[in-house]
Amino acid sequence: MSLHDRDVLYEYLRSILYDEEPQQPNLSELDPAYAKFGRALQFLDASIQEMRSYSADLAEGNLNGPKPLEDNAFTHSLLKLEGQLRNVTTKAQRAARGDYSQHMDFIPEFSDAFNSIMDQIEELTERAKASQDSAKRAGLEMSSHDSLTGTYNRRYLMDHLRTFQLAGWPGSLCMVDLDGLGQVNDQFGHEQGDEYLKRLVELLSRSIRGSDTLARFGDDEFCLILPNCPTAVACTKMEGLLERFASAESPYACSFSFGVVELGGPNADRSVDDLVKMAERTLWDHKQAKRLAPAAAQGA
Repeated sequence: MSLHDRDVLYEYLRSILYDEEPQQPNLSELDPAYAKFGRALQFLDASIQEMRSYSADLAEGNLNGPKPLEDNAFTHSLLKLEGQLRNVTTKAQRAARGDYSQHMDFIPEFSDAFNSIMDQIEELTERAKASQDSAKRAGLEMSSHDSLTGTYNRRYLMDHLRTFQLAGWPGSLCMVDLDGLGQVNDQFGHEQGDEYLKRLVELLSRSIRGSDTLARFGDDEFCLILPNCPTAVACTKMEGLLERFASAESPYACSFSFGVVELGGPNADRSVDDLVKMAERTLWDHKQAKRLAPAAAQGA
């Protein structure tokens, strides 16, 4: 090799390795034997330029640029890197759409941070969902329950009673009126009046079956829906509860009045409003009978 050919090829190799745009020599001026070596350097030049262009795209986040040839050994690792970056992109896109179950094992430090973030977001999301579900359940419960006594409210009772009537189920509707609530409020205060209400609710709640329904109908009125319970049985049951209620130790007299009407049977076609009015009339009759009882006893 002449010194000239050596210098030309050396300078070309240096330019390939260090210059952004290598200067290709005129191989026709070289000795034929070394011009062949120069053509090998041209192939190396093309492979390295392809690697530089591809790596520049990856560095800028461009995953859709021209792909290198499969026989370019310089780009094999870069192709694997592109695959990992595409995997990272896919997982990040899924996470952006709300799928926080994404995890990766790309770069250890990056993966640990990404996975930790996803775990925290997923946990926060689950907590938020649980909180929303709890709030929803609380809202539904508030819409169907009385805030003071914890029983069902009037709206729930009426809806349930309509369902009961439409199904034609037999049973009893019992209306209960707490006697003397106004007097307790006036003499002992409204806080004690609330306790009086709760005392009645506790008695009724502990005495009914799981299939029964207890609801607050008004300020001092409650209703019971008793499936498959004849009116005679319901009346006997309520009389027993009244005795227990009246015998409880208290700074004031504890008592309630009640009225019972049949559900189903002859009343199967009656409206819910009619049933409630019937229960109110029988309750009033019971209240009047209790008021007249002491006078009748004195007259005797």
